[in-house]
Amino acid sequence: MMYAMMKNNLSNFLIKVRYKHIAVINDDFIFKKIIRQNIN
Repeated sequence: MMYAMMKNNLSNFLIKVRYKHIAVINDDFIFKKIIRQNIN
């Protein structure tokens, strides 16, 4: 029971980290797009 809960928490944590990573990449992409528009 305890092991299952720990495993579940770990997978939830990894999913959150992965989504944060994707969000950071996405923000970076949008930021570069805005900079390009400002240059043009």
